[in-house]
Parts: sequence; C-alpha cells; structure tokens
Amino acid sequence: MYIFRYFVRAILALFILPKNYLLYRYSRTELDQSRAVKSLKTNGFYKFPERLNEEELKKIQLDYTCQMQRTCVESVGQNSGRIYNPHLNAPFLREYANRLQSIVDEYFGVTNVPLEMSLYQKSLVPNSIMDVPGGYGYHTDDNKKNIKIFIYLSDVNIDNGPFCVSPKSHGFVASKLKSWVFWEITSNRKYLYSDTLPNKCDPHVEIIGKSGTIFIVDTTAYHKAIPLVRGSRDLFLLSFSERRFDPYKIIMPLKERLIGK
Repeated sequence: MYIFRYFVRAILALFILPKNYLLYRYSRTELDQSRAVKSLKTNGFYKFPERLNEEELKKIQLDYTCQMQRTCVESVGQNSGRIYNPHLNAPFLREYANRLQSIVDEYFGVTNVPLEMSLYQKSLVPNSIMDVPGGYGYHTDDNKKNIKIFIYLSDVNIDNGPFCVSPKSHGFVASKLKSWVFWEITSNRKYLYSDTLPNKCDPHVEIIGKSGTIFIVDTTAYHKAIPLVRGSRDLFLLSFSERRFDPYKIIMPLKERLIGK
C-alpha cells in the first residue's frame, strides 16, 4: 500500500514541483510594491517598525490565556505548547488576518490567498531538544511559497527562544531540490530539516522584540526557533500558502468519499 502511495505521489511530483516553481518565480507583481513585500522578495522576511497597538495586543493576549486554560495542550514533541486554528473560536483574529491580506496577496501575486492555519504557541525551556516547538533544526516549511505572520505576545530577547531566519535563503534553489522531492513523495518532514545551515547561506538573524512585535517570513527560507534558556515565548501565528492548481484538492475529497462508502 505504501509503495503504491509513494508511486502516485512521485508521479504527481512531476507536475507539482515545476508548477510550484513557476508560480513562485513568475507570479504577477505590481510596480509599486510595499516596503514589506520588497523586503520579503529581497531578504525573505520583514519586521514591521510598529508594534501591535496596546488595545489589540491585550485582546489577543486575553484570548490566548483563555484558550490555553481550557485546551489540553501537548507538552512534548514539536507540537508542544500549540493550539491550532484559534481564529475558528475567536472571529476577531480572522478580522486581524484580513487586515494583512493585501501584503500577502501582493507577495503571492493573486487576490484572496486563503488563510491555511493559525496557532497560539507557548514555548518553555525544553526538557529535550526534541521538545522545541516546530523542531530544533534549520528547516523550510514546504516546497511551495509559504508566508507566516508572527506576533509576539510576550517580550522576547535572546534568552526567550527568538525566531531566527537565514536572510536570502528563501525561494527555489538547486540545493533544496533533493529534500523537496523526497518531502513531496513521502510527506515526511525529516527531509525538510538540517542540523546546520547549508553552505552559502547567510548566518541567521535573530528576531527579538517587545510584546506586540510583528514580523512576516517566507518560510521557504531556512529558519528555526532557538531553544529557550529561561522564561517563555508566547506568540500568535498566521499561515498562508500557495494552493493554486493543487491536485490534492481534488484527490483528497475523492479519497474521503471512497473511504466513506
């Protein structure tokens, strides 16, 4: 069964990988680009100069606290401290995403890019390196264009596990092709990870800031969260990804219908 599954995914990869490359490279762009989009295209990330205003920050922090108190959250592994899709229970979070939609759409070169996922995350000093949320190694998130918007809900300095990213390591380059092919065929995330930054990548930049700090990252860039030394790191995240011409949008509903029968 697994051999058949891998065979099908390998056949689909012959379409998906070139498709993702072409959509990434040749998506429509406007001449008058925002500062955020220019930075994303050049460096793969952008840190907004202004923090979230105090009223909105407190509203998100209160919802974060309430959802953390009433939700059973994983305490080990890469999903530790995470609540997925809190915007489904807090419509104002979706409204906030809508306000950032223009930046996302401009970068993707298409209108109304769907919100793929949101999450709340509390990172603590890990008992094991394997318990670092999202994984301890440098990695890319996928073989298609991905945008993640982060809002720190607590002050984050070098000891609080800041997010870090290697500038200009985003996009499609030959060095990623092997890992992205294996990821596409197996859907095993180990192929997206590396203990060290690949050769020719710039040293990572650590993103620190007060609560309310907002930054946006193209997570085809190599990135990771540094393990905490003390305290905690609380954040809210919004994730958008390229889904145009995705054959799995057709295949998965058909599979569910067949299983249902």
